[in-house]
Amino acid sequence: MVQDTSDSGRREEPAVESPSASEPPETPEIPATPEIPVTPETPSPATRVRRHRARRADGEASRARLLDAAGKLFASRGFAAASTRALARAADVNLSAIAYHFGDEEGLYRAVLAHIVGDTESSIMATARRLRAAVAAAGADRVALG
Repeated sequence: MVQDTSDSGRREEPAVESPSASEPPETPEIPATPEIPVTPETPSPATRVRRHRARRADGEASRARLLDAAGKLFASRGFAAASTRALARAADVNLSAIAYHFGDEEGLYRAVLAHIVGDTESSIMATARRLRAAVAAAGADRVALG
């Protein structure tokens, strides 16, 4: 806005305000990147990276050692008394291997239980198949089941 401040017809331009220290400087607008739809046919970039990464043999070995050592420690000391440091030491792995493979100590505990149930289930299923075969072979002869 222009103001007339004198009779001489001189006009003063209003002072331009300098940005205050509390206002952030203007940043140029960055154009948006086009969205790439993520569908089962086009997996996310993170998935693509993982898909191409080969599993290391020593990583699987350390996972197996952790399951074995954790099963023994959890059985002897209980969940609360088995520290992650003791678990890693018993399995001869780096402490971060627990987080890498299982997320945390509770994840390791759940994996140990799942491993035990899986082993037990396969053993029970094999016994159940043998029993079914014996019952089928015996037919009505109950003495043959003996």
